[in-house]
Amino acid sequence: MKVDKIMVREVWQCGPLATLRDVASMMHQGGCGWIPVVDSQGRVQGVITDRDIARVAGETDKPLSELCAGDAMTTGVISCRAGDLVEDAAALMASKRVRRIAIEDSDGCLGGVLSIDDLAVLCARPGDRDIQGLPAERVIQTLADIVAPPGAAGIARRPPIDASLLNTEVSVAQSLAPG
Repeated sequence: MKVDKIMVREVWQCGPLATLRDVASMMHQGGCGWIPVVDSQGRVQGVITDRDIARVAGETDKPLSELCAGDAMTTGVISCRAGDLVEDAAALMASKRVRRIAIEDSDGCLGGVLSIDDLAVLCARPGDRDIQGLPAERVIQTLADIVAPPGAAGIARRPPIDASLLNTEVSVAQSLAPG
């Protein structure tokens, strides 16, 4: 199956001069955490995630309305073509450890996005557990490859939070789970 059969074609996008406030608003409205940053021809220059916005907000005292997407975006975008095989796209996501990839059209412009969510939905459809070369187990392995810490065998714990970095208005919730 080709990527163009399952990719999302309507994608929120912004230019590099869009404010982070506007990008955050787009993410909220669109229910997404990933926005491609495109140039005037529609070619992807980078991507900005909700995590990028949080990182930049934590590094500066400036309001989000004074910061631009170009300042916070990640360059070196992972992408594939709409005509590529879904299985190859899943392998690319796993090897690059990304949950979403930009889909380029034949002119190299943004044509859509493919996410791990799209792969999961594809494999969860009744009667479609194994879709033309993309078994559900491959989707599960792709997700595991994306979320596992680099070089980890099995699941690793997150490093402890340094509470000395927090002010009195922020606290760390302690887990009641054993272990």
